[in-house]
Amino acid sequence: MSALVYRGPHPGDFGLLVLLRGTITLVGYSSLGLGPAMVRMLAAPPPFKPFPAPGDDPTAPDAAPPDRAPTDDVRRTATPARSTVLEYQVPTLARRPDEPNPFQIVYSSGACLATTFTIVAALGAYGYSTVVDQVHVLGSGQRWDAEAVVISFGLGTALRVLGEPMSAALQAGGRLAVDNVLLAGGEALWLALVVANGPPTAPSAAGCWMLAAVAVLFARALAVRRFAPAARVHRPWFRRATATALVTFGAGVLVAQLADFLYAPAAYVVINRLLGSFDLIAYAPAVQIDGALLLLVGGLAAALFPRVAAAHAAGDLAAVRRYYVRGTLAGGAALAAAAVATFAFAGPLFTLWLGNGMPETRAILPLVLVHTVVGGTAAVGRSVLLGTGRVRALTVSALIAGAANVALAVTFAAGFGWGLRGVVLATVVVVVARAGVWMPWYVLRTLRRERAATPRWAD
Repeated sequence: MSALVYRGPHPGDFGLLVLLRGTITLVGYSSLGLGPAMVRMLAAPPPFKPFPAPGDDPTAPDAAPPDRAPTDDVRRTATPARSTVLEYQVPTLARRPDEPNPFQIVYSSGACLATTFTIVAALGAYGYSTVVDQVHVLGSGQRWDAEAVVISFGLGTALRVLGEPMSAALQAGGRLAVDNVLLAGGEALWLALVVANGPPTAPSAAGCWMLAAVAVLFARALAVRRFAPAARVHRPWFRRATATALVTFGAGVLVAQLADFLYAPAAYVVINRLLGSFDLIAYAPAVQIDGALLLLVGGLAAALFPRVAAAHAAGDLAAVRRYYVRGTLAGGAALAAAAVATFAFAGPLFTLWLGNGMPETRAILPLVLVHTVVGGTAAVGRSVLLGTGRVRALTVSALIAGAANVALAVTFAAGFGWGLRGVVLATVVVVVARAGVWMPWYVLRTLRRERAATPRWAD
């Protein structure tokens, strides 16, 4: 898509497209981290104990001999084994036949929240479109194009928010590959629509992305009906406590996601303000290569997230540690190999991709690849922290690192006069400190302490 717009009739549309698409991601944050929160709840239901565990008091009111079915008294008094975000749920043995199961409760509540968040996202996109020319330094002839781009990308992003519960149901049900295929199909459809529409411009490319988002939403609905039949919305099954738990967990994820805005999207703004459009066009392809390489670990981290949540809920901390160590090493090795290959063939790659050798981009590419490899190794750690409920630590570290990235970028670019290289160097410093040093230390220490505090019978 970048190649098509870059080679289009208006070269300035490329810079406009990457700038606005990078900032419109803020609209997607209106979901309040609903997707990850639902995946964790659906993949790791609370462990109820209708029968006594080793070390429990056999005379406890919620205990029943394992050789006979629980009595009516047991059904009425069964309680969760330990406090969790789902402790309000009715245990399986205590649920009446006509009551929904926990999966249906979480899905229905999440779908109701997603509908509300979608409306908020659409309103946010409209509000951003009214001030886009004031937020960014745009040419006199770019105002209407910018508003069209913001509206189209904003509405498409709002539709993605509406599909978050469907995506969570597929992931928790072991159908992550299905959801990924649908997303990839949406991107392919976007490309096909742009090609069929004629010479691409920024507004036409954004409009085609909105149409592709509509197609992805309908495809997800069909996939959920086929692979997750329990995912149905029934308004009487909406539980306020469930919604509160989803929002509470998701709010921490949201803040961590907002901190991601302080990296490449904020760098676009800093470059556009302090340096200029020439440096912005040179920086954008490098960031896109960064995003492409991160897919190598992004898919691995997404697949491990529900597994980590389920293993942690079951008390299998050894499995959680294996997921983290092996996933981090595998992802780092894949990223390093891909980075070396990208650097070796950077010249032919840019010529084939954009029709230009892009010497300015190749000058900063080594630094970009460094923070890609180091930062990518933290993707699995992020899944482990979310799957084990350590969202606060993830959020605080992301905020500190993001704020430091912006401050250092401004200092290096303007204060020291290092220009575009200074913006990239700021990201390298911050990513090495957070992903290369803090993340492995904190994750391994946390798992070690939790394992030491776990009773022996839990292993």
